[in-house]
Amino acid sequence: MPLHVPLSRKFDSQIQSVSGRWTLADAIRQFRGYGMEVATIIDLTKSHNYYDVGRELEELNYPQIRYYKIECRGRGESPKPSEVNEAVWHIYMHQMDPDTRDKYILLHCTHGYNRTGFVAVAALMRLRRDRGMSVRRALQRFAGSRPPGIYKDHYINDLFKYYHETRRVGTRAWNRNLDVRFLTPAVPAWKGNDDAEDAADAANEEGGAANEEGKAPAEAPAAPVINHEDIWSIGEKVCNDEASFVKQQVCNLLSFDGGSGRGQMRFPGMQPVSLALERLPDLMNNRRAGAVWGYWATWKADGTRYMVLILQHGTYIMDRSFNVVRCEMRFQCGTKRPPPGAKLHYPVGKPHDLTLLDGEMVLDHDPDGKVPPRLRYLIYDCCMINAIPLVAKPWKERYRGIESDIINPRLAEREYIEKWRGRTWDPQRAEYLAPPLNYDYNAEPFSVRRKPFWTVGQIDKVFERFHDPSKIGHESDGVILQGASYGGGGGG
Repeated sequence: MPLHVPLSRKFDSQIQSVSGRWTLADAIRQFRGYGMEVATIIDLTKSHNYYDVGRELEELNYPQIRYYKIECRGRGESPKPSEVNEAVWHIYMHQMDPDTRDKYILLHCTHGYNRTGFVAVAALMRLRRDRGMSVRRALQRFAGSRPPGIYKDHYINDLFKYYHETRRVGTRAWNRNLDVRFLTPAVPAWKGNDDAEDAADAANEEGGAANEEGKAPAEAPAAPVINHEDIWSIGEKVCNDEASFVKQQVCNLLSFDGGSGRGQMRFPGMQPVSLALERLPDLMNNRRAGAVWGYWATWKADGTRYMVLILQHGTYIMDRSFNVVRCEMRFQCGTKRPPPGAKLHYPVGKPHDLTLLDGEMVLDHDPDGKVPPRLRYLIYDCCMINAIPLVAKPWKERYRGIESDIINPRLAEREYIEKWRGRTWDPQRAEYLAPPLNYDYNAEPFSVRRKPFWTVGQIDKVFERFHDPSKIGHESDGVILQGASYGGGGGG
């Protein structure tokens, strides 16, 4: 339930109309009168001056209500990704808890439109991803439930940018000759453009600056330096509870205790073993067993090892120190081939959920210097796909799954999007029944590929790339051998 901030009794003398006085306790009682029991309150205001939540709940005899304070500045800038991540995490946990899922959340900022709407749209985009939610639809749904919706234009711009969509939408979205954009609602009449009101709001928000309402920041923040070694420059910070949840999910998927007996969970990925002289008999034994080409080879990239956990509501990457960040990415399942003469609805299906990948992040450079450096995640193992464990299967089988279940669906959707970008979508000529999504894969924080491997008998192909960085886009400093029949597992 989106709403404006309730005010404590200390403000009663400043509110002339008795009907305009509305405390948090009043709000909870009012919703109870509608048969709507409140179980969670998320407060996005930066101020602690509006009400004392302890006193408000004391007035109601301390009901079982969770209260979360997430201080969003709100003046001149939209909520930060880390703030949105924390708010949506609490919404997600509210839905997952059987004791609260049938109850309601009170979500508010000061006026209950912009910061509140920003978080509400983010929650719809993440928690309704399986229903094909788009930024445009999410904005319309919020505006329908709390007219006029988000009325700060740069908030709307930031939402489209964050979710890698463009505001150029409509029935002829793919015709660039038409400037069909999602329009920003007018500022409500009660709000106006009163600078005095803005100054008062800013003074109430501790540490906030009195920027003029609705205007974007004077200067955009500097873009982070691209660095594959720094996980914090690749993704967004998540709250401790969310990070712990992700780490526990990964350890559970790999049947790994996370090192819990040692006090703190540790990175569960398998560790490489250097090919010292004493390890050479392992290769010979593999050959004598009849598996002549039982090892596959690739180059050792000058990159950084990360595991990636794909959940329905988000993509998370983890480094060897088991730090966790969130990235806004799109990983959809593939679709089955239609009967002859029939069309599929869309080239991809529902989003992946509980898929775990292993690979390395590199920074690829264009040898001609025409394209800026680009982060690329090279996947070399797949531990689980949509809750189906693969760690007990031979590596070669897991490796094939990377192409069929991860890479090909992304390529199919991307090809469909790019084919119709800048053109009027024609349902008669289109390969699919539904129009392409208004999505830009190039805007994602990094690209995704399967890392090539060759049999040991083709190792010359590895050395060709090893000695020529222009062929792979980044530096390499060795060779990796992978047993084709080896199973995966955590903590190796």
